[in-house]
Amino acid sequence: VFRTGWIRTSSIWKKPGLEEAIESTCAMRDSFLGSIPGKNAAEYKVTLVIEPGLLFEIIEMLQAEETSSTSQLNELMMASQTTLLSQEPRSTTTDVIERKGTFLINLEGGDIREESSYKVIVTPTTKEKCPRCWKYTAESPDALCPRCSEVVSGK
Repeated sequence: VFRTGWIRTSSIWKKPGLEEAIESTCAMRDSFLGSIPGKNAAEYKVTLVIEPGLLFEIIEMLQAEETSSTSQLNELMMASQTTLLSQEPRSTTTDVIERKGTFLINLEGGDIREESSYKVIVTPTTKEKCPRCWKYTAESPDALCPRCSEVVSGK
């Protein structure tokens, strides 16, 4: 153990703005969790609508694709699925919970400052609970979700 040396960290952890990405995500997560007090966050899908700008670009470091159930952003949100948009979705269902907020980005010792607004849209998931990971991402209650199927099959 003592001869193995120090752990080499991924280069992603040295990116500027990563701290702000985590802080802003935690603020959005608090807004999400506050909208569903006492309920299981994994039973909901979250859509984050962030105006185009610095905050959106920073959050994209945590989730490159538009919708994901396995991204770092989704893990931080603790939801079954997270969608990241720069514009409001065209259609929403009636059982939607919406929360709005702003976050101040402060990079490079205050040289770069930008306040961005965001909206957290929460909807109940239509998926079933995966028996392996317990996330609501499976198509049926007795089937594994796509991620767990891939892990179990060894691909």
